[in-house]
Amino acid sequence: MAIISLPIPMVSILEKNIVKPSSPTPTSLRTHSLSYIDQALSSMYIPFAFFYSKPQQTTTNNNISQLMQTSLSKTLTSYYPYAGFLRDNASVECNDTGVEFYEVRIHCPMSDVLDNVEHTQSIVFPAELPWKNCYEKLAVAQVSHFECGGIAVSASLCHKIGDGFTATKFINDWAATARDPHVKPFANFVRDSVIPPPEKSPPLPTPVIVAETQHCRQKRYFFSASKLNSLKAMVKAKTGIQNPTRTEVVSAFLYKCIVSAVKTRKDSDTLRPSQLFHYANIRPLALPQSLAVTSAGNLLSTFSISTTHDDEMDVAKLVADLRKRKQGLYGEDVIKENELALEIYESTKGGQKPYDDDGFDKYSFSSICNFPLYDVDFGWGRPMHVSVPMGPFKNFILLSGNKSMDGVDAWVTMEEGYMAALDQYEEIEEFAGSI
Repeated sequence: MAIISLPIPMVSILEKNIVKPSSPTPTSLRTHSLSYIDQALSSMYIPFAFFYSKPQQTTTNNNISQLMQTSLSKTLTSYYPYAGFLRDNASVECNDTGVEFYEVRIHCPMSDVLDNVEHTQSIVFPAELPWKNCYEKLAVAQVSHFECGGIAVSASLCHKIGDGFTATKFINDWAATARDPHVKPFANFVRDSVIPPPEKSPPLPTPVIVAETQHCRQKRYFFSASKLNSLKAMVKAKTGIQNPTRTEVVSAFLYKCIVSAVKTRKDSDTLRPSQLFHYANIRPLALPQSLAVTSAGNLLSTFSISTTHDDEMDVAKLVADLRKRKQGLYGEDVIKENELALEIYESTKGGQKPYDDDGFDKYSFSSICNFPLYDVDFGWGRPMHVSVPMGPFKNFILLSGNKSMDGVDAWVTMEEGYMAALDQYEEIEEFAGSI
């Protein structure tokens, strides 16, 4: 696809404000103690962008800006840590200093941005913001107005405060408050009482994981419901697994295709030793159901599988291996034996990057397929498109539900040469469309 030439400068800032919680944070909550997993994560932003058609009702940009800031202010009363600052790697000072809010005009129609996923969609975030580590404001929002009347809303939320589940809940609560000012958002931050640091241990050293996307491309592969059903039927027939999930089959399928494409690109007769790392939401394992649905913070772990030979690369076998390893989490203490926290801690202490040793190629997968991103309605209807900017590093694959919620969008970030090889892999064309 040819890259559309966009006007320079493309963005005019109409307004930049600091939005504070509408009610002061109680004194008893002014110090937010970070959990062990919070401490093990970097302060990198989690960025989401939501694109909307031109609102049908008569409204002005000033009305939209006021609505968004007022509703954001009300939402922050429940999500108060985002309005504070990091005191150190163990605590947040919840002093209501607020979050950054931008309103901008983008000098092109929305279609120019949506048609060029990897080149232009980061324009709906403040300059150089997506995936960077935050050292000042822990949340940044931007409302972008396009020449066609379309609107984009982006939100970047500090990973140190919460995971993708938390970010999605925050944005949905913000939207619900914009639709109805009587809505009262509620979030229960787990703090260090649920996942405390080991007894008498000092705070973890602050990990700094820098986004690295030099020489990378991002591509969105989409899997329709019918293609997913074909993959699931194949897995069930070969393994007997009755209910393979869309996350399992897409992860296994893409992993096989990527590893095979790398082998082809390197013109090698042998498979490179590789590992598939998957992030896991541990709320169902760590918390009562009544608490899990409102919990905010980082409730994550990881599980992984390794491959070294071609006969291990059958999709059905990979799904079976993933399922077995995922079920292994249920036999672990996901608090004290949390693989993600321990890996980050040990690697940081040793001066290494997490999961960056032992000669294996690493591929990181994260699934937000069941998160209600397409329910984010600020009063203009459901978004026509939801996206994430390229990153945060190479070999990262984010899986999300599509607009109809019966398919999967896979956002793949890889080095340019390997992405080109993946594009030419025959099975990709058979099962996945791409943009």
